[in-house]
Amino acid sequence: MLKKPFKIALIALGVAAGVATVATIAVVAKQKKDLRNYRAYIESVSSVDKLLPTDVEQFDGDIKPNDLPKDKKGISKIKIKDYEEALNKAKKVTRSKDINAAKKELEKAVEILKNSVVIGTSTAELAKLKYYIAQVEIEKLLKDVEQSNVKPLPENTPKGKKVIWKDKVLEYQKALDVAKAVTEETKAAQAKKDLEKAVENLISEIVTGTSEKNLDALKFVINQIENDIITLLSDVQIIDGTPKAEDIAQGTKAIAKSEKEAMENAIKTAKEVTDETKAEQAKKDLEAAFDKFKNSIVVGISTAELQLLQALISQVKTENILKDVLRVDGEIKPDEISEDLKAISKQTAEALEQALADAEKVTVETEAEAARTKLQNAFDKAKGEIVQGKSTKNIDELKAFLETFKPEQIKKDLNLLIIDKDPLLAKDIPQGRKGISKKYWDKFVAAWNKASEVTKDSLAKAAKDEFSPVVAETHSHVLTGTYAPNVDKLKGELIKYSPDKILKGVTEMVHSTHEPMEILEGKKEILQAHADEYRAEWQRLMKIDLESEAIQGLKDLNKAKLLVHSRIVHGKASAKYLEIKKLLMDNTTDKIKASYSNLEIYLTNNIDAGEVAPGTHGVTQRWIDFYTHKWNQFFNQLKTNEDATDKLKNEIQHQINEFKTRIVKGTGTTLQPSLNILQQYTEVKSDGTLQMKDTSQMLSQILNGSPRMDTFVVPKKLNGITIKKIGGKLFSDTDFIRRVKILAEITDVEYEAFVGHTKAPEKAIKYVDFPNCNITFDNRVFADARLENIILPNFAVLSSAMFYGATIERDLVLPDLYLKTIPTYCFQNILVKGDIIFPNNLDIVLEADSFLDATVNGSVFLPDNSVYTNNKAEFDKASTQLDFQPKQM
Repeated sequence: MLKKPFKIALIALGVAAGVATVATIAVVAKQKKDLRNYRAYIESVSSVDKLLPTDVEQFDGDIKPNDLPKDKKGISKIKIKDYEEALNKAKKVTRSKDINAAKKELEKAVEILKNSVVIGTSTAELAKLKYYIAQVEIEKLLKDVEQSNVKPLPENTPKGKKVIWKDKVLEYQKALDVAKAVTEETKAAQAKKDLEKAVENLISEIVTGTSEKNLDALKFVINQIENDIITLLSDVQIIDGTPKAEDIAQGTKAIAKSEKEAMENAIKTAKEVTDETKAEQAKKDLEAAFDKFKNSIVVGISTAELQLLQALISQVKTENILKDVLRVDGEIKPDEISEDLKAISKQTAEALEQALADAEKVTVETEAEAARTKLQNAFDKAKGEIVQGKSTKNIDELKAFLETFKPEQIKKDLNLLIIDKDPLLAKDIPQGRKGISKKYWDKFVAAWNKASEVTKDSLAKAAKDEFSPVVAETHSHVLTGTYAPNVDKLKGELIKYSPDKILKGVTEMVHSTHEPMEILEGKKEILQAHADEYRAEWQRLMKIDLESEAIQGLKDLNKAKLLVHSRIVHGKASAKYLEIKKLLMDNTTDKIKASYSNLEIYLTNNIDAGEVAPGTHGVTQRWIDFYTHKWNQFFNQLKTNEDATDKLKNEIQHQINEFKTRIVKGTGTTLQPSLNILQQYTEVKSDGTLQMKDTSQMLSQILNGSPRMDTFVVPKKLNGITIKKIGGKLFSDTDFIRRVKILAEITDVEYEAFVGHTKAPEKAIKYVDFPNCNITFDNRVFADARLENIILPNFAVLSSAMFYGATIERDLVLPDLYLKTIPTYCFQNILVKGDIIFPNNLDIVLEADSFLDATVNGSVFLPDNSVYTNNKAEFDKASTQLDFQPKQM
């Protein structure tokens, strides 16, 4: 919640012109001065120290003069607390009208505080005793002294530390309690002497420590660590940076210079400790530093030559240059070796293998270099002697052989049928065609593909030798056919798929078919033209009797059969689905509207039968939109048979019934009295303005004092002419109307149309219901009105001084669409007892003096704090402090 400072300005209002005169600032200036003086006064009395003498001592509980030694000043802490509460209350006052009363109340509190100071009058021994008791409380006597559960000894207590045995404190507490219990004057003097003795005894029991044993232990550890460091560093190399084991030779040690310096600093710090109480911790810190120092010494692990040897071994194994390389005795001839092969001298290959085996056995650093040199030489020699073959003779012969027996070319050249039958006979093959069993053909293709995958010359000869027998076997299984079955097969298929069988139970539709979810399950439909198309194709195929045409005929039949099947629409909808779908389609918004004669649609939030003329029906656009929205939801929800439930049907029927109940049959009982008045005294001008016939008069001048009408209805038309505007001052100063309901789809409300009845505000118009359409309001439309509450249309355009001096008993709801500015003086002098609801427009602008002297008892709901920030100067002109709240967007 944002609380903003308020301003008060008294403005003399020009009644005739409706424009405010120049504001006087005298009152505002005086209020600011009073507020500054008030704050200055609060500052002058803001603490007890500023009000009381410095020698006043504070006491718990109530005190009396007889409780204090003579001339001793004291005050009860209760009185100080009372004053501080009064001071805090005064600081919370911020409004100028509350200052005088708050200041008087604070001045009274100051006077009470000063009068609460008690000056001691007692010379009695009892008073002296009480005063002495206050000075020798345990907390005061044993400040900075530690209490111990065992009796302390100086030699066991750190030097300079003060300790007292707790048993002695308890003894003193008993003596103190005895003194506090004395209430008789005759016993007070002796009690004071006894207590003074107890104080003396208590102080004598305080032990001051003399022990330095922790310092001695620290010195011993320092000496021991210094000697250990000399021994540790005797064979340790000190280096800059951070040493790593892998960078240091195996068997040697190193430590960072920074670690050595850190250890030296730790010893130096320990030597500087002279306080016994700090010596033990210093010893722990030094020992921890020494542990860290020892752990920082790094032992070298480097084996460089062995690592180089291992790297070479890994390289030799990874490259594996002898893999798939022929080992040859004697001379190597590249032209006699297949191009995909390599060759090497058998002796060189074995030398490399032996060098590798020897190198893998080396584990000592001193042997690594010789082994690495031997292996490197053998490796380099072998790489240099490997010879790449050049011959392509075998692969060339294989490619030529495969090209001769290419399966697709053989199949094409022979017009070969591949038939899945074994054994295959000539009578199984159509007359005049070549055929082969799929078993042998697949074997041939597989063998050809396998041989085609060979790309290496070294494997080509074996591949050719393996493929040649398969070629001969395949040729032996190619047969010439003697059978012509396709005509008989076509005839059989045509009988099987005759139109009568294909279209049995299918309803033929002349113009169009329904969707599957529009047809009952088990029912089928097809377009009549598609059925006739299938019959014609079937008749054509029945005439084929040649084998050469029968094969294509079978294909055409299958195509026609698939096509006609695809064109048959199979019903998928359940009876319940179709029932609910029909319920929806029979009750669209347009069909329901069409079922009512003379239906009028109104833009008001509601409509009653009495507000509609007899012989007509009425409904609001709001209910039409709501029902249409619900209908669309139901329609989109009903997609499958599973969606068609009794619950959904009941919801749809309920919504239909609800909508129909909102369509009222006019009785005119409320409308007719209003029509009688309008027809008698008003007329509609050519531009649609509803105004008095006698423009020198107003309805209030004629009908004020008449029996009060609960609702005055402004119809859409008067005497057949459409009403578009509410004329100026038409309903001003009326006392015979409680509510004005405008059914007409007006565009304008003219000057002072609803000015309030200022002489009898309790009889003024309390409600004005507007249609939800584009309405432009002229100046001072609701000036001095006394409305219960008002909700302006979403498309309303406000005007200057529109609500000048008006009173809204509850809420004022501003238009929620297109409202960009609050015009000048729009809410000047308005009193809103409820809330003001702003639209969801972050860029709204308040023109000059639009909130001048406005009073809002409730809250001002804004879409965002920026609306206040951007218009702060105008909001602050309200006569009261406005309470801004974030609006629920």
